[in-house]
Amino acid sequence: MTLGTATLTSVPPASATSGTSLARFSNWATQECITTNPDHHLFSRYCYVAGDYKYAYQQWYLQPSMWAGAWQLSNRKTGRCLELVDGDNGQDNVVTAPCEPGNPLQLWIVENQSIVSAVHKAILYDHGATTDIRATWGGSVNPPAYGRWSQIS
Repeated sequence: MTLGTATLTSVPPASATSGTSLARFSNWATQECITTNPDHHLFSRYCYVAGDYKYAYQQWYLQPSMWAGAWQLSNRKTGRCLELVDGDNGQDNVVTAPCEPGNPLQLWIVENQSIVSAVHKAILYDHGATTDIRATWGGSVNPPAYGRWSQIS
């Protein structure tokens, strides 16, 4: 992987006191980062460098949940969480929404280079051509690299 990325196996808490860590995720296939904006849209974009005002739109707090191994991912800039839309509408089925502690649609398992819905096991992927961030309900992504993520600084 280029861009100085590190392979993501699991994301431990930043400290025992806070229980929260901060991460950016770069897609293996597109090398673009999960990004949101002031309008709360979710998409993939060039991974910005620290100091760029858009950088914080690509940073996600991983907050532990009451479900073992599941995290709530909230954006550093907007404070909104990644949420799986319940049902497969074929597109835009991952959105940002106000964070609701305990909302199962906002819980994600981040391990083995994947980000997976804790409830439906839908795999988060970069749609590539459309720059949409989506989730597949079928359990696999083809080609697999579109469903793989690296944590970058």
